[in-house]
Amino acid sequence: MRLVLVAPVLLLTTPLLAQQRELGTLGLNLRVDGGATVGVTWRASRAVTLRPAVSFAWNKTETPLSTSETTQYTVNLDLLLRTASWNRLSSYIGAGGGVGNISGSGGLVGKTWAARALAGAQLTVVDRVALFGELGFEYNHAEGFQGKQAALRTFPIGIVVFLK
Repeated sequence: MRLVLVAPVLLLTTPLLAQQRELGTLGLNLRVDGGATVGVTWRASRAVTLRPAVSFAWNKTETPLSTSETTQYTVNLDLLLRTASWNRLSSYIGAGGGVGNISGSGGLVGKTWAARALAGAQLTVVDRVALFGELGFEYNHAEGFQGKQAALRTFPIGIVVFLK
């Protein structure tokens, strides 16, 4: 008899308790994979998140005959839509893109842009700190020496620290 009374109360209060444990609305995020990406995570609503970011990559190659350097700056924006939440784990889908510049030794200069579709998950580790990872399809178009690339890829795991 008690179970009949307790079960509905638990089912009704669990979503309310989960809402109390929501992360903040504004956070700083960081990813590293060949270059560093630093950005802001802004939860515009319960279901919609905007994630602008700036990335920087520098590569130096030395051979016995020569040395070359490449530098790339990119500005990115992702729109994420939350699809489900379970306790400290939430899943989302999203779309995004970026534009940037590539420069290198020997006068190699060009512009680059990218478009991507992704699916990801975010795990709250402790209050205000979460890890996120994503799988997606990305198309990169670069002028000059890098050309065009399309790939199904995993994006590096990132960390976000919510401030507010």
